[in-house]
Amino acid sequence: MIPAWQISRQGLFWLLLAFVAVITMHADHLPRWVMAASVVAVMWRIQCYRGAWSAPGRWLKMTLLAVCLGGLLLEYGKPIGLEPMLALLVTAYMLKLLEMSHRRDAYLVVLLAFFVAALTALFDQSMVSAGYLLGCLLLVLAALVGLHHGDQTGGALHPLKVASSLILQALPLMVVLFLLMPRIGALWSVPIPTHKAKTGVTDSMSPGDFSQLGRSAELAFRVSF
Repeated sequence: MIPAWQISRQGLFWLLLAFVAVITMHADHLPRWVMAASVVAVMWRIQCYRGAWSAPGRWLKMTLLAVCLGGLLLEYGKPIGLEPMLALLVTAYMLKLLEMSHRRDAYLVVLLAFFVAALTALFDQSMVSAGYLLGCLLLVLAALVGLHHGDQTGGALHPLKVASSLILQALPLMVVLFLLMPRIGALWSVPIPTHKAKTGVTDSMSPGDFSQLGRSAELAFRVSF
């Protein structure tokens, strides 16, 4: 029987699987070196579990933190905006995964995973993205169940079965809230990069493009007679 503070094998397995799924979801919005560092963090975590590598010490963790912050400053310049903040949060998520040694640290990693996964809705609201997001939330919830139950309950798929049951139980409430709750605008606005020009009219534009153009104070076009 493992101590109460120790991270269970099942919990670590689902935690790493959820980390890979969540980070992959943001691959298009993160620098390549952040993705590479995430792969190294997962490999390091696995080697620590096997006993092949030691956990990073205090000075190594401080060095990794300084290198990551310096890399983000070089990548984005000003740390203001949606993508820089996303990269900063993902970096913190990655470093916390590498640092965790107690079960309470793993619970914090789970909370970060929920938050990072939900951020994908700021970039893409398609049905495909929503389905992938639901799969990621299922894995994160399975990690939470695995951490709570430990290795003594059921087999390796037991956390996934419990997480699936919880999501199925929550689906009716989700549908009711989606249909009945009013659509209220947020109290804040997040500048989302759309990679669209502010001025000029192309040969094809959607109504949303015209709406964005109407909010811009820049010169759209000139007409001469």
